[in-house]
Amino acid sequence: MSWLNQETAAEWRRAGKRYAAVTSNEGMLAVGTCGGMLHVIDLQSGTKDEYSIGTAPIHETERWIIWRNHEPLRW
Repeated sequence: MSWLNQETAAEWRRAGKRYAAVTSNEGMLAVGTCGGMLHVIDLQSGTKDEYSIGTAPIHETERWIIWRNHEPLRW
């Protein structure tokens, strides 16, 4: 995710308490929180994550921690 840096992370934080965005083909979903977490989920993976709750065949591909005055950290 080359678009994720300190500047774009600041924009993400200003977006509000929660934020979600989906790609135009509805294949990927990005969900963030005011606590600085960003989750990127593949909605068309066809497989369920081993540790996820529920039965939907979706897969979390990336998780980021975005804190003020720090570079985004991929977790």
